[in-house]
Amino acid sequence: MQQRLEASSIIILSEELCQCERPKTKPHCPNCGRVKLYAYSDTTIAIQPKTGDFLINCKTFRCLGCGEKFNDAEWYFSCHAPKQIDWEATKKQRREAIKQDWYRRVATGEHFDFNTRQKCRAEAGFDPQDLKASITLAKMQAKSERKIDFESTKALKDTLNGMLEYLDYHKKNCKVCQMNEPCETLQDTLRDIAKTKEEIVNCTGD
Repeated sequence: MQQRLEASSIIILSEELCQCERPKTKPHCPNCGRVKLYAYSDTTIAIQPKTGDFLINCKTFRCLGCGEKFNDAEWYFSCHAPKQIDWEATKKQRREAIKQDWYRRVATGEHFDFNTRQKCRAEAGFDPQDLKASITLAKMQAKSERKIDFESTKALKDTLNGMLEYLDYHKKNCKVCQMNEPCETLQDTLRDIAKTKEEIVNCTGD
């Protein structure tokens, strides 16, 4: 019978070695092994793999190296980090995760102020407001002309490709989705993809 247990009673820091051979004296990224993490103020409920019990009030973290988001149960019970950190691989993964997150934010219609635009240029290499403007222009031309226009639809297709890449990345890294339980982020992304595909059809007439 499944129980609801307080995470702090199960996730106990000690000198015990993790399966990646790092001591469990502090949380570390289950993907790359780094201990430099960002801790979120909110908590979550996770499942203890060995017993199937529910662990409540699990702390959540994001790795400052590779960008992996995880909770207490994932690093404590399901760590798959290499024994040695592959610094180049973690940097590449973090850059990709950041870029895909910017694509998602543009697709959801978020407003970007000057500082945020500067941050996006530095992190992802494009201006989110310019991309939004391109998408808006594509929509306006599609409504008025209803004809194929490569330049007008390019922004929409670029956004769609970005969301599809993010979807693939999310499925590979989200522990909830790997348990065949689509998380809220996955469902939102699928809705955004369907909406963008519809807009492309309206623009091209395909």
